[in-house]
Formats: sequence, C-alpha cells, structure tokens
Amino acid sequence: MICFAHEKTVASMVRANVQRIHEIGRVEKLRTAIPIFYVLEVGGGLNERAVRRKSVVPEGILSHPFQAVFKGLSH
Repeated sequence: MICFAHEKTVASMVRANVQRIHEIGRVEKLRTAIPIFYVLEVGGGLNERAVRRKSVVPEGILSHPFQAVFKGLSH
C-alpha cells in the first residue's frame, strides 16, 4: 500500500510540473540516440530552423553549456 501511495504521489507531482513547464515555454523532445533529453525553450535558445520544427536536433541548440554537456554525455 505504501509503495502504491508513493507511486501515485510522484506521478501527481510530475504531472503538475509538466503543466507548469508548458505554461512557461515550449517543450520538445531532443531527437538523439539518447532518449532522455527534452528541451525547454523559453526564448533565444534555438536557431531559427529549430524553432519551426516539431522536434529539436542537437545542432539546433544555441546554448554553449548545453552543447558541452550533451557532447560529454553522447561521446
């Protein structure tokens, strides 16, 4: 019973956070071989071609810190 309650609580918290994120900006899945990345675009972080797409490729991200982290994780 405790495990079930914990699972439902965590799921509820995640749903609330996802709704809040969608209010702040655009959330898109990053198209890579590593299926864990999502991009939260709040303005100015994507190049013009990436903004017009429904999903984002790593080359479309302008953030140098993100590019460095992604490069390290995908090496």
